[in-house]
Amino acid sequence: MTGGLPLGSIGGVRLVVGSSWLLVLPVVALGMFAAIDPASGSMASRVLVGAVGSLLLSVSVVVHELGHAFVARRHGIDVERVIVFILGGYSEMNLDTARPEQEWMVAVAGPVSSGLLGAALAAGAIVAPATGGLDSTLVLLAVANGGVAAFNLLPAFPLDGGRMLRSALVRRGRSPLLAERTATMTGIILGGAIALGGVVMSLLGAATSLLVVPGGLLVLTLATWSLPKTAAEEI
Repeated sequence: MTGGLPLGSIGGVRLVVGSSWLLVLPVVALGMFAAIDPASGSMASRVLVGAVGSLLLSVSVVVHELGHAFVARRHGIDVERVIVFILGGYSEMNLDTARPEQEWMVAVAGPVSSGLLGAALAAGAIVAPATGGLDSTLVLLAVANGGVAAFNLLPAFPLDGGRMLRSALVRRGRSPLLAERTATMTGIILGGAIALGGVVMSLLGAATSLLVVPGGLLVLTLATWSLPKTAAEEI
């Protein structure tokens, strides 16, 4: 991915914000504002909290990716930059020479960072004032970070959990190509099962189950795109 707005560096890691994220940020702020109870404060205070919430969501993405980047650098892996874009974030790094256990540590660092940030935001929500919906917004951000951590731990390549699965398989003696095929096929099966399960459960009366369908389709799509070329030709 190229382009974007450079924002300097954090801990020696270059940070870039993609134009797609800059376009979606006002939409996120509007969504944060809409989620705030009008009775919680004045229009100005709710607008301010919505804007701060959208910025904190951006920070959450950066924290997740910096978790990957800092652990990678600690293991001597070159990190080019961290990019924030419309679908989240991405850490550009050279994992070609990394040992399986190093790749595993780099992969798990992102979800751990999101989980710790989510816990910190939840603690902040306990002591934060209700003015402008600040407490409820922090709760929403805490849940979002917890959800990101859980979602990324799914054993579906190229999600972090899929990379952990691939590295574990390589460490157990499988070739890198076979390990990646296994991790991507796991993602395809898992994503399809989540999406189908959501549809079936909604038809059985649990309408809210439809909420998991987009997540399942996202996993399915990402895994399909990441399927090694030779494996794709065999399907």
